[in-house]
Amino acid sequence: MNILVKKGTASWRQSVDTPNDDEVVYHGATSDSLVWGADIQNLREPTAQESSAIARAAMPSLTPAQLDLALLQFGLLDAVESFVAAADRPTQIAYKRVQTFERSNPLLNTAAGLLGMTDEQIDAVWMYGAALRPGE
Repeated sequence: MNILVKKGTASWRQSVDTPNDDEVVYHGATSDSLVWGADIQNLREPTAQESSAIARAAMPSLTPAQLDLALLQFGLLDAVESFVAAADRPTQIAYKRVQTFERSNPLLNTAAGLLGMTDEQIDAVWMYGAALRPGE
């Protein structure tokens, strides 16, 4: 399923695995608001899976320094660096040159899955990193 997340004037699509392929439109950036499809009469509470996906899509971007420091704090930096080192060259280049990381980044989610991390563990690392202010 695709979720359309709208926050102010910005909007983006977030893919979510669900039993059906309905498109859900979400206004706001909190997981406790209502969601609706193309027909406003289908107003309903989001499912737990939709709420989680919406909240993750709204998580702040991290700089490479924030992500690396968070991974270091959680004892994951070496494992992630090993994963990237074993990846193909385009992946290595993208990882090393990226300006910011998004929580929904497929590479990060794939790496986390291979490292045996749950979405909740990734969220904890992410929010820890978001609170860091390297260089300040």
